[in-house]
Amino acid sequence: MVSGDREDDTAADAAAADAAAPDESADEDEELSRRLQQIKQRGCNVLVTKSTGGPAVDRITARLLGSPREERYRILVMIRDDVDALAVKFPGGVSILDDETHLVDYRDELDGDDPTPEQFPPPEGEDPLPNLRAELENRMADCVAGRDLEPAQLRVGVDSLGPLLDRYPTSTVSEFVTDVTSSVRGADGMGHFHVAMSDERARELPFASAFDARIELRQIQARPVAHRIHLPEYGASDWMYVR
Repeated sequence: MVSGDREDDTAADAAAADAAAPDESADEDEELSRRLQQIKQRGCNVLVTKSTGGPAVDRITARLLGSPREERYRILVMIRDDVDALAVKFPGGVSILDDETHLVDYRDELDGDDPTPEQFPPPEGEDPLPNLRAELENRMADCVAGRDLEPAQLRVGVDSLGPLLDRYPTSTVSEFVTDVTSSVRGADGMGHFHVAMSDERARELPFASAFDARIELRQIQARPVAHRIHLPEYGASDWMYVR
């Protein structure tokens, strides 16, 4: 979504025509696109908020992982264990078998009983979170090694932070998010992280400042998935359909 390429996957740009009457929002859309382009050029991370998962999250994840018409290096981290059809997480025409696509599947590794406060931190070697972070860092390093990637050519998605927040102290999740978002930004990449909670709650998370923008999702009955973008010093965009 956070991209200025008309041929790319920018949800904001692709859905701008749906935002409102053109004569009411043209200036605002231009300003939003300009700000999104600036964020993209320096590497960025987006927090995707929605009270539930399901098709809305799948749809925006596929968008944020990048247009199949553009060369992208994609890494998808799966933590949420109620997802069966991984293919819907990727753009049409993109397969998890592609050389440029990486799946980091930690659904099983993070299963099991949550540690009690007395048990945390777990004994060395029994906590999968450091391994997850190390594997993700290694995948990113493999993607950028020997390549002069353009801004946002590296795409990283994490679905979802919810199981981590259920299992670990918030401070531990904050450290994980801060480290990963910093690595994504250092690679001029574009990362997005889903959290299954309202936007009001999500913006109060202690690690919310690690993100350059938030995408708030909404789906009402059989209507199309809609989103709006929250940017510091800009505010919230109008609601737009996710195409």
